[in-house]
Amino acid sequence: MKKTTKLLAAFLAAALLIALAVPAFATPAPTGSITVMDPGNHTYHAYKIFSVEKKTDGTLEYTAADPWKTAIINAVNNGTLSGLEVDASTGVVLKLANYNAASFAAWAKANIPTGATSINLSESNGKMTTGPIDPGYYLVVADGDTQTLASLCTVLNEEIAIQNKNDMPFDKEVE
Repeated sequence: MKKTTKLLAAFLAAALLIALAVPAFATPAPTGSITVMDPGNHTYHAYKIFSVEKKTDGTLEYTAADPWKTAIINAVNNGTLSGLEVDASTGVVLKLANYNAASFAAWAKANIPTGATSINLSESNGKMTTGPIDPGYYLVVADGDTQTLASLCTVLNEEIAIQNKNDMPFDKEVE
């Protein structure tokens, strides 16, 4: 009986140790987010174009996955997109010297590939936010409105705030 009690105590101690160690191996929960300030009458969606990993030397490595990877490779090959190079096997993205973020945003907004997953931004306190999302390079667009601007942002572990400039008044005076 004494031997059984010691064995049971050792087993319970080992089980407790394992249970406490499991959270240490778990993938950390996403902590980044995107917030559109003053969204006006627009509903926004975010599309993750690339995954982002911060390397030990501090640089960021961008990796494309399908359907964006295939869409970008096809657009580069047919000449409708420039400034990027995507490794077809690994998906690692290289920005070339002629990369232009505004041109890429316009291309991405006009060519969201079939099967791309959108993240809906929910409205709260006059803002729209994604809530916690994985690190990545995101395209943020207004739903069904071709006149609004598209934004690109890299999200790591912080909140990225985007100011909606589509409804801002613009008065130009000429003297």
